[in-house]
Amino acid sequence: MKKSKMEMRFKYAISVVIIFGLFSGCSLLRETPPTREFSTPDLLLYPDLLPNGWEITAKPTTQERLDAMGLRNTIRGSQIVLQTSNSSIDQMVVVFPSKWDATRSYKDHDYTGNTYGLYPTTWEPMFGFEYTSPLADQFRVVCSNIANVKKIGEECIIEAQYDEFFSILIYHTKNADQAIDELGLIAKTVDSQMLKYLEKQPETNP
Repeated sequence: MKKSKMEMRFKYAISVVIIFGLFSGCSLLRETPPTREFSTPDLLLYPDLLPNGWEITAKPTTQERLDAMGLRNTIRGSQIVLQTSNSSIDQMVVVFPSKWDATRSYKDHDYTGNTYGLYPTTWEPMFGFEYTSPLADQFRVVCSNIANVKKIGEECIIEAQYDEFFSILIYHTKNADQAIDELGLIAKTVDSQMLKYLEKQPETNP
């Protein structure tokens, strides 16, 4: 009899855990992003925001799906490609169901790179680059360092998370001497574009 009561209590406890898990899962699935009066294409960089010489080489595209731009649990993602005679920018801005999802996606990125073989690649902060975003929740600038290869130019990435939005910008330049100044200007412009929209339209939950 005692054994039967213990078994019943155990089964009851398991049932409670399962039901709680199901309800928790449902609440996560029902989660929706804050209502905004702008979308991811608005947050991209465009030539009129940058110094003369930048032009669009791949028009903005938008994906509305759970893996937009190759990231998981997304709502929407937009992408644009710009270039000058020396440099190029490939930027994507993705929106997630919540700030928590955007934070997790930012932290998912691992920049240890390919550390094996003849040309091991690591990603490191650029020496001399001092700009830090005063607006982003998370921000970093890392550049590639390829062993056994004479460096000509720079390849860097600017990543910044703003609430439920995540901007990833891949930068290439053939003129390494201009990389610090150009990257600083581009990072500030990403911040300005985000500030313009986020400040104008505070988040409101439906």
